[in-house]
Amino acid sequence: MEENSCLSKEFQLFLENNIKDYKNFKCKAAVLSNFGGCLVAKQSVNEGEELLRIPETLFITLSVAITKLPILREVKSNLNVQKKSILAFFLFKEKKDASSFYHCYLNSIPKQYTNTITWQEIQFNLLRDELKTKHQKKQQKLLSEFDAIKNYISSNKDYSHIFEGINEAEFLQLVAMIESRTLFFKNEQDSTSEVGAMIPFYDLANHTFMEGIDHFKYFYFDQISKEYVMRAYKHFVAEEQIFITYGNYNNEHFLDYYGFIPFNNQREALQFTIQSDQLPKILGKDFTKKLRENSLIGQQILNHFYAGQNLKPNIVIEIEEASQSFSWETITFLQVFSLDLDINQLKTTSETSKQKSNKFDNKSSKQPAKSTSQKSQLAAILEAFNSNQIENQSYFNQQLYKQYAQNIKQYLQSLYKDIKFSEKSIDINQNQFCTLLATDFTQKEMKIVDNCKF
Repeated sequence: MEENSCLSKEFQLFLENNIKDYKNFKCKAAVLSNFGGCLVAKQSVNEGEELLRIPETLFITLSVAITKLPILREVKSNLNVQKKSILAFFLFKEKKDASSFYHCYLNSIPKQYTNTITWQEIQFNLLRDELKTKHQKKQQKLLSEFDAIKNYISSNKDYSHIFEGINEAEFLQLVAMIESRTLFFKNEQDSTSEVGAMIPFYDLANHTFMEGIDHFKYFYFDQISKEYVMRAYKHFVAEEQIFITYGNYNNEHFLDYYGFIPFNNQREALQFTIQSDQLPKILGKDFTKKLRENSLIGQQILNHFYAGQNLKPNIVIEIEEASQSFSWETITFLQVFSLDLDINQLKTTSETSKQKSNKFDNKSSKQPAKSTSQKSQLAAILEAFNSNQIENQSYFNQQLYKQYAQNIKQYLQSLYKDIKFSEKSIDINQNQFCTLLATDFTQKEMKIVDNCKF
């Protein structure tokens, strides 16, 4: 096993001086091939044993930033900017100032990140247009906030000199550092943990997916001692790497916030947006008719796709990689709008409603009102859903459903037709690595489309 400590002497001394039981931790910093800096067990550790405790006095939060640098309180009050943009300016100041409390910590962790906000045009061009637009907008919003904060501080003679030299590229790297290294932590200036906390040493732990594990039992903030705690979620042998989990997200989320694509992501799913006015084109010519006929049904069953009385202008469709099929919401959406209900069943339901009505009104029409008919259909469909009979031929038109699915697959394939990939390089710099990430991510999406079973 390739291993050595990833801690500088200064940072090691910082931890020893500020954490009472640091030398008694049952884990240590290491460098492993394919992982880089990480945490490993010092010795054999049983499930549930405490591995480490980091006191709140070492956390970097928005509250800490505003307390130590009062101009940032004005920025938060007077500018409409994200909290991570404010914290990024504080990190710049702390990294630059050799006398800063956090200087050795901030200069011991990676300086280069590959989150999508750090990408250049060449990498964005490898994504389908929908994602390219989404991630470029996020980047542009941050750069706009950078200009606003920098201009605001520059107008204050007491603080303008502190941020001389900060540029867009470094700012984006600092925001990426915040996105990829913070843990959930509410504080006075960040009551919802929009940013959270950077926690020295704790943040060396890498990610893995954890099935059937109560994360809050093993990774939590102790409200009494005011320390962030890590416990062993299983038995570890000496030198075995210790992980935490960043959450069960799809690959796009990991690419966006952490700058990598995880191995064997069981939560991976291809998400894409269909504008509701494009639905007839994508789903078939008869879709508009079905939509109109089943509007009440759709509103009652498919809240995920409805806003008020209308179909949402942008509808997210999802294909799960593990099942290579549509997500439950998408399947339901397509099934409801390809309904082919059993006429005899509907007739019986409708006549029952009419007989009840005639008890009170002998002048009632022979045909039930449109709304009554729709309610009868809705009742039949809800009953079918509740009894898991929706796949019965009498409830929806399977041929039409398959055609909808095929149309969507063709639509997805059309999204990738103009994508061209760069050749992979063995000896790569950060820019080339981002290109590899964009390429690999897009190829994984294309594979999902090619393999989907519908």
